[in-house]
Amino acid sequence: SYLVDLTMLLKFRMNQQLRGGGGVKDSETLDNKQLEKEQEECIHRLMEMKAALEKMRPLEKRMRYQIDKLLALSTLGAGTFAATGREEEEEQKDEE
Repeated sequence: SYLVDLTMLLKFRMNQQLRGGGGVKDSETLDNKQLEKEQEECIHRLMEMKAALEKMRPLEKRMRYQIDKLLALSTLGAGTFAATGREEEEEQKDEE
């Protein structure tokens, strides 16, 4: 959804540049108002999603180790993971 809204915003901006300095007819003013309203809604949604993603970033950083462990478990298998997990835990203890 974020990428869809971002793409729509780029489309709005490109259309504005293409129309550029040309005069606006009366029939186009309604279309322009509609497009401006849609663009404002798009920007509002983008700002909300950006704020949510920024709030989630610290949580993702804290969970990164657990996520990596689970991914390793799914790709390496349980036997290999057990040895790898012990090595990583020892490295973390050494860092502290």
